[in-house]
Amino acid sequence: MKKTALIINLIYGAALIALFILFFVAGSKKAESGDGGKIIKEKDEIDSVLLHAQGQSVKIAFVNTDSILSNYEYYKKSIEKFETQKKQAEKQFQDKYKKLEEDYKNYMTKINLGLMTEQEAEAQFSKKQQEVETYYNSLTEELLKKEERVSSQLYDSIISQVAQYNKTAGFTFIIAHSKGSNILYADPKLDLTDEIIKELNNSYYKWIGEDKGKKKKSKKN
Repeated sequence: MKKTALIINLIYGAALIALFILFFVAGSKKAESGDGGKIIKEKDEIDSVLLHAQGQSVKIAFVNTDSILSNYEYYKKSIEKFETQKKQAEKQFQDKYKKLEEDYKNYMTKINLGLMTEQEAEAQFSKKQQEVETYYNSLTEELLKKEERVSSQLYDSIISQVAQYNKTAGFTFIIAHSKGSNILYADPKLDLTDEIIKELNNSYYKWIGEDKGKKKKSKKN
């Protein structure tokens, strides 16, 4: 049983840390694994711009994705909801683990009182430990799926809004610009960020059935 206690302590420590950093690490790994491809992709985009420039007039603009994430209401609400879900998941897992600890103590008491053998306690405890592990795996998988779904919806909404905006703007390229990207300088006059954020938030408020102007007015009253 001493060996089993060590195992559950290790499982709990690793699982709890993973639960805290699940979404942040997942995002970081995606970014790290894609760095090489990102550089190549951006180089290809620049080469494509130069190629087009040789034979036709090219209109280029950019949006700052960092600013969009900081000011897009849908993203901010999604993050708030996500934080709540993470706390709930953490609480649920902690409750499961505390129950496992109690079971361990009960088994030790029964062994000391001669009510069951160590082998019997080991078998029963291992089964409950496996149930907690299965629950944890199911919980993290569910949270990851939610993260992927929100990320996909966020990406689609931004791409869709930029495409809608460009129907009348007529740019050849609208480039994503953020801190650490390969764009070293961008003329502020070509920055569409504020306009895109405005359109994104307008679309979001229409989607949830709220009028931003009326909302602000009612707060003042």
